[in-house]
Amino acid sequence: MKETWFHILDDFKDYIGNGWFVWACFLAALVFCLVKGNDRRKRLFTFSAVAIVILFNPLVYKVVGEKFMSGVYWRLFWVIPTVITLGITLTDLAAKVKMNLLRLIAVGVLCIVIAKTGTFFFNGDTYCVPENDYEIPQVAIDVSDEIQRITEGGYSTVIVPNELLCYIRQYTANIALCYGRNIWGYMNNPSEQQMELYNLMNAEQIDYQALHDGAKGYGCDFIVFNSDVRQIPDEMESFGYTLKGSTGCYLIYSLE
Repeated sequence: MKETWFHILDDFKDYIGNGWFVWACFLAALVFCLVKGNDRRKRLFTFSAVAIVILFNPLVYKVVGEKFMSGVYWRLFWVIPTVITLGITLTDLAAKVKMNLLRLIAVGVLCIVIAKTGTFFFNGDTYCVPENDYEIPQVAIDVSDEIQRITEGGYSTVIVPNELLCYIRQYTANIALCYGRNIWGYMNNPSEQQMELYNLMNAEQIDYQALHDGAKGYGCDFIVFNSDVRQIPDEMESFGYTLKGSTGCYLIYSLE
């Protein structure tokens, strides 16, 4: 139980980040809703309190967090109406100021507080101009299109380098992955066979025969290699690989 509590707190820290001041203001706003608010404000308090109790419940974490939301349980904290509660409460407080000038000053101060406690999102660390309408790396689209060309639009199962794991399925549902983000603990835990394939694919020196046999046994149709990262042997055919296509530095091999 103690370990579960620590997991919940770690997820909460992932959710709150550096926003402890905002969270403290939110808790103060909840108290204001309960003590000074009307029935609607008190319902807002009730919803928030129930959400907090549920999300911090170790039993809920055991059932939901570990089985279905591993690695992303912190996202459930988004259901807590932090911003809405703060906005409503600050509006109520500003409305209590009778003089128009003082009310404008109060609103201005609140805007400054909001701006100073926030973070400018559109900077080089958190924002970049998308390469395409899908807002995913163009190379993921190129690799997917090449596989679709090879299969004539059919369904296939592939293994791709780690840099493409998160994007292939965002572009097309016709390409399944032998393993996805679950290999890093997101959503659900990988199977032993998936972990074996991941370790073979990411070994410092790839055992191409073992990777071929393991992927073939899993039902994989293609393996994509990044030739800028891996030195691909000339004798790939002897391991059971057939080069079917390429795009940029990515080579697409079928498994024979």
